[in-house]
Amino acid sequence: MQFPTLQELEDAAIAAVPDSDFGGDSWREGLACLLASVRDEGAPNELGIAALRQQAMQFLVNRRAIQRCYRDHPEIDAEEISAPLFSIGMVRTGTTALSYLLEQDPDNRSLLHWQAMSPCPPPETAHLHDDPRIAETAIQMQTPGLSTKEKALIELLPDGPAECLHLLGLDFKSGHFEGMFSVPSYHDWLFSTDLTPAYEWEKKTLKLLQWRAPTKRWMLKYPSHTIALPAIASVFPNARFVATHRDPVKSVTSVCSLVHKGSGMLWQKEDLAYLGRQWTSIVEEQLRRMMAYRESADPSRFIDFHNDDLVRRPMETLEALYDWMGAEITPAARAGFEGRITNNPKGVYGAHSYEPATYGLDVDELRERFRFYTDHYNVRAEN
Repeated sequence: MQFPTLQELEDAAIAAVPDSDFGGDSWREGLACLLASVRDEGAPNELGIAALRQQAMQFLVNRRAIQRCYRDHPEIDAEEISAPLFSIGMVRTGTTALSYLLEQDPDNRSLLHWQAMSPCPPPETAHLHDDPRIAETAIQMQTPGLSTKEKALIELLPDGPAECLHLLGLDFKSGHFEGMFSVPSYHDWLFSTDLTPAYEWEKKTLKLLQWRAPTKRWMLKYPSHTIALPAIASVFPNARFVATHRDPVKSVTSVCSLVHKGSGMLWQKEDLAYLGRQWTSIVEEQLRRMMAYRESADPSRFIDFHNDDLVRRPMETLEALYDWMGAEITPAARAGFEGRITNNPKGVYGAHSYEPATYGLDVDELRERFRFYTDHYNVRAEN
């Protein structure tokens, strides 16, 4: 299969949405860097090339479709995104569980997978959970490399909360691609470039999504938000952040396992030791940037929870979160929370098994490497 070029993808997106434009060229550098990195370093097989092409096309087509919506309805830009809550914990620290809990409150709104992957035409309140695009998204989200149990563990549901990677991808500044391929050159570029334009596109998309489906509060999540806190604060001046914490040995090993099983079918060959080094480095940089930003940021914009808080004391954790937000837990919200807690206890789908040694990881070395974080936040080691 022929590897895609930027010009080919651009022409195809224009043909798919001819009556629009790209809303500027901020996407070009990221896409060019991504294509070169996957081609030269990612070793994609034919399925991988097809997946890359499909994902790039989705972002480009969505970008043009969003731009068309704004052209036809300029009043969308008047929408206000008021005090969104960004969940910024490492992978496997409870961000997904927290998102599903918060989604039970009718006053909250998560970015749902089907809306993130197909935002146009903008959703309507009456059809947030029965839009035909939900079934279409379910097909797109099928991942052959993950077992049914593993899919259930990470709750990749088409009408469930999604990570913001899909919106940041509209500007091709998203860690999503590091979950698909080994792309060290793209990684270096992503971690050094200005991410503000990507968050401007996130805000633009959120305005569109709430235009016909109003919400009181947006609840957003993505571990890589930690590398972009200054950009988020610039684009969303009233943003607040909930940081979830857990033993980074568990986090790093788990994400290696999920990337391996979820994306391994896209590669010509496996280099599991590189996967371990890559994600150790990514997680460490995420944590260091978060901690550096917080040294000078307004502490009232952050709240911290340990994964154990959410697992062992979910309702008390929610009460503390709402108290910090200055929000009320309404009877409808409490009923939703209690139902979710009762029906989804930890371990309901079984355990996600993985071993650090599979990815060339030494537990003692990891513990020492992340001591700067675990000591600061009093994070206990897990067995």
